[in-house]
This record gives sequence, C-alpha cells and structure tokens, in this order.
Amino acid sequence: MEKRELIQFYNFIHKTEQTIFFFVFIYFSYLISFIYRLFETNEDLKGMFSAFKELKNAQELRESRALENHAMMVMCTIDEALTNLDDMDYVIDLLKKIGRTHTRFENYKPEIFWVRE
Repeated sequence: MEKRELIQFYNFIHKTEQTIFFFVFIYFSYLISFIYRLFETNEDLKGMFSAFKELKNAQELRESRALENHAMMVMCTIDEALTNLDDMDYVIDLLKKIGRTHTRFENYKPEIFWVRE
C-alpha cells in the first residue's frame, strides 16, 4: 500500500470512529434525558429510591449523583442486552435478574417497568 493510500485509509477510519462516537454520545444523552424525565413525571417511581425520593424539583434531580449513577446502571444494562441480542436466553435471564432485584423495594409494582410519559 502506498503512503497516500495509507493516509486515505487512516482518514476513513478516523472519520468512522468520530461518527460512531457521535451516535453513541447521542444515544446515551437521550437515555439519560429519558430516565430523568421518567423520575420527574412519576412520583411513585421516585419514591421507590431512598437516595433521591426527597428531591423536590427537576433541578435537584438533575444534580443528584445517586440518580446519575442509577441512570448509568440502566444504560449499561440496556447496552448489555442490545449487545447480546444474538443470545436471547442470556438477555431474558439478564432482564429477569434485574426485575428480581427491584422486588426488594417497598413500593415495587411490576407495572412501573412499562414506559409512562
């Protein structure tokens, strides 16, 4: 491969990496906003978590380290499920495990997992 071709190839790879990073950034930004919106609009959902059930407004929610950490865990779980879509048994087991961990909450209701806006 000539030097010119190598440079073109490098530029192509670099642009591809930038594009992928951009889409991942948009994806995670959307998910974080979605999770914040869920907690802003659903008092019963916020009340399940002692770490941020006392937060009074959207600003306090957005500044909450506990909610940020929870949002990251949710995003990692979604990412893991999407990454393993070729192994549905694994994905189903993962989601069942997550569901079981939520049953320990005092006000847990299975319908909370349905998207509400």
